[in-house]
Amino acid sequence: MILISTSDMLSSQGHAVLEAADASRALQLLDEHDVDVLLTDVGLPDIRGVDLAARARSRHPKLGVIFATGYDRSLGDGGDAAPKDAIVLTKPYSEPELAEAVSQVNAARR
Repeated sequence: MILISTSDMLSSQGHAVLEAADASRALQLLDEHDVDVLLTDVGLPDIRGVDLAARARSRHPKLGVIFATGYDRSLGDGGDAAPKDAIVLTKPYSEPELAEAVSQVNAARR
């Protein structure tokens, strides 16, 4: 449900959205398309969102990253900290909060 509602919110803000239910598919999409921002949950079915972001950035160094999480900036039980230029969006989030996160990550990429 979160994937669908987030995709709908981003689309309504005028963003082109690619959806992936797991990290493997996300990496495939990143390799097939020109993507500006990766929005990932911290908890994914196959790997941690922090690991997905690291793999994605190793392939696409200028990729903006937003972590959606129910945790704080420490990103959960693993004690992983978000990269300094990543945005942490605490769940549940509203459409204006999502828009602000995208705006912040795009500004950080410039």
